Amino acid sequence: MKSQNIDKEVDDMKKRAGILFLTGALAISFAAFVACSGGGNTEDNKSEDDKTYKISVTDNAEFKEYYEVTLSAQESKVGETVTVTVEDWCGFLAPMVYFNGTACTEGSADGKFTFAMPSSDVTLTLEFGIDDVEENNGMKWGLTPPLTAGSGQIAEFTVTFGTTYVSNSTYATSAGELGMTYIRLLSTNEEVFPPKAVYRIRPIETGAPYANASGATILINCTNISKGTTTLIFLDKQNNRAITYNLTIE
Repeated sequence: MKSQNIDKEVDDMKKRAGILFLTGALAISFAAFVACSGGGNTEDNKSEDDKTYKISVTDNAEFKEYYEVTLSAQESKVGETVTVTVEDWCGFLAPMVYFNGTACTEGSADGKFTFAMPSSDVTLTLEFGIDDVEENNGMKWGLTPPLTAGSGQIAEFTVTFGTTYVSNSTYATSAGELGMTYIRLLSTNEEVFPPKAVYRIRPIETGAPYANASGATILINCTNISKGTTTLIFLDKQNNRAITYNLTIE
């Protein structure tokens, strides 16, 4: 009888030891799981106040050569104010900035815009109007005769550069004519005034040794223009300036 009691106690001790071992193993397994899952230290487990979201910019394809965008932050927390600065290199663009399709608030200075960071990544997009610029750092329009669509005439517009001359270097255009390396003429309505309307941009030379030009003559082939309205943008890329002209073609 005594032997049976001893055997029962031994069995009870073994059972208790097994339970303790199982409990300890479960505790260790749980701790390992928490450690492997990050223990609440990953970005996904951060509180909303601690999360940051990214900001990216989609450039405007038409005018991307003529401006630069800088951000006060590349990523930000919810509710923080982000400032977007659009620098217009040539002085003719009127920008508007949108974050995820919503218009930003214009800042106190030209070219500055702000928005409050939402609880998501942000994509910034830009749209541009065109300012009326009759003169820019001495550069202004000279001759601007009326144009008649389909008339076959070669019309001449002129621009004077003021005291800031432009290099007289030239390049071959797609039409095989010569253009000035640092001068471009853009049109906001290419159905009315397409690139092929510009037959040639010819420098007005300052005199020997002909290194610089004091102005330019734009030869326009009226065969290639149509009735309507457009804004011409004359760009001096060497000196980062532009002037505009609102044109109506009859």
